Amino acid sequence: MEQYIGKCVESCCEQQGVSPTDYEVIVVDDGSPDRSATVVTEVAKHYPNHSVRVVTRENGGLSAARNTGLQEAVGEYIWFIDSDDYIEPHALSSLMKWAQQREYDIINFTHYTHYKNGRKVGGDIPNEGASLGDAYLATHSFLSACTCIYRHSFLRQHQLT
Repeated sequence: MEQYIGKCVESCCEQQGVSPTDYEVIVVDDGSPDRSATVVTEVAKHYPNHSVRVVTRENGGLSAARNTGLQEAVGEYIWFIDSDDYIEPHALSSLMKWAQQREYDIINFTHYTHYKNGRKVGGDIPNEGASLGDAYLATHSFLSACTCIYRHSFLRQHQLT
């Protein structure tokens, strides 16, 4: 994943409408045999005002890597982003506004897939308002943890780590 992770971390650090001190970027290297950790360290040097750090652990799979990141995180909200993803420049500020105004535990949003041939595919999530508990779980698809932000305390309270 070393060919993608640099762009991923850059997109996290180049967020507009939010201060670099308002969020942290935690990259979990779960025993990757490539140069991903080195790439992240090099990219982080270009963003000295940002909190970018690499946490190393033995390979234990995706869930174990996310749990490690969750244990390291200190923020109120958590966003799991895969190494081959990148985020739009105003994504974080938009999500933070939603989270702070409505105090939701989970905010689900859409994503787009960009193919090498230039094709872009994505879908919009209907604005259904707030759903709670079983109603939320019954009406939302969780195909990717990357299309949600989660209140940190919610994940811990419900042992979703």
